[in-house]
This record gives sequence, C-alpha cells and structure tokens, in this order.
Amino acid sequence: TRLSTDPQEDEIESNRVEKSERDAEDNLDPADAPPAHFLCPILNELMLNPTFNANGQTYEFDAIKEWYERGNRTDPITIVSLEKSYSMTLLIPNHNLHSHIEQWLSEHPSYERRMLRRMNVLKN
Repeated sequence: TRLSTDPQEDEIESNRVEKSERDAEDNLDPADAPPAHFLCPILNELMLNPTFNANGQTYEFDAIKEWYERGNRTDPITIVSLEKSYSMTLLIPNHNLHSHIEQWLSEHPSYERRMLRRMNVLKN
C-alpha cells in the first residue's frame, strides 16, 4: 500500500487491493484472469457494461457515473479536466469491448460462475 495525498487515488488503490485479496480468497488462477483491458480502471473489476466517457476512456458505467455524481470533473485515468456539460451527458456504451468480454466469459465459465456468486445470483 502506498501513501497518497489524493483521496481519489487512495480510493482507486484501495479497490485494487481489495480485488487482489478477493482473488486470493477465490484461488483464481492467473491464467484464468481476464485481460487487463477488460477491467474497469476505477473498480479493477471485469466490466459488464463498458462505457466511454467524454475523454474516450472506458469504464464500468456505474463506476464512472458515480465518479461524476460525486462532483469529479476530471477523467480518472488522465486527470484531464472535462467540461461540466459533457461529463455526465457523454457516456456512450462501448459495444465492441462488451462483445469481446462476453466472448471471453463464454470461454471461461469458471470465471463467469465466480462473478455470478459475487453478485449473489448463484449460492455455490
């Protein structure tokens, strides 16, 4: 864990650490891990609803929406300031990435089951 003076960076780092701990608990084989570009940079979790923001970066829709609802007006990765009018109104589904993620999940059923358990869709 690193120390930062930026609460937003601390939150992103905290999410990354929590995911690492959950993966260790689930004994996730690194070979079964999704490609890095399938992970939301805010949550460090597989994106199920990948969405472009006004800066062209892709995030999980709920994560980037919450980012802006908290009053942030920068891109979480690039820290580029975004126009207030574009921040929330220009969230566009990334259909191409969504298709690739769906394909990857169909090829990794154990990872999909693990995700469903986390979402409490499956009990075991």
